[in-house]
Amino acid sequence: MPTGMVVGGGNVSPLGEQAFNVIISEAQKYIGWPYVWGGAQPSTGFDCSGFTQWTFAQAGIKLPRTAQEQYDVSSKISPAEARPGDFVFYTGTYETDNYITHIGIYMGNGKMFDSNGSGIGTHNIKTPYWQSHLVGFGRVIH
Repeated sequence: MPTGMVVGGGNVSPLGEQAFNVIISEAQKYIGWPYVWGGAQPSTGFDCSGFTQWTFAQAGIKLPRTAQEQYDVSSKISPAEARPGDFVFYTGTYETDNYITHIGIYMGNGKMFDSNGSGIGTHNIKTPYWQSHLVGFGRVIH
């Protein structure tokens, strides 16, 4: 598990342990890979929503392609309800007509697993940059 990951007790994933472990095991294969705009599979690399779409598909969870579409199909939850395996959504991280511009897999303890400009890995969502763009959290129903 990535550093800072807590599973068990109140932090158990709403996806279920098996699905969560499949997703994170797949995600860990790409730690350190660069962000690739439009990338949605290992042969091309990954952007943020391509990364979530690919990793969740390995657990049999189908997601639409873009961060905006993944936001649209997620149930919105409060920060207090967020558990590992939920999504964290951002706006304004680049110029577009879409409201949602970035997505990460929430890992608990203020961390997300995502593909962003610094590459694929776990990143602190409590930095001033991420806090200034935070929209909220979502949960995929599968």
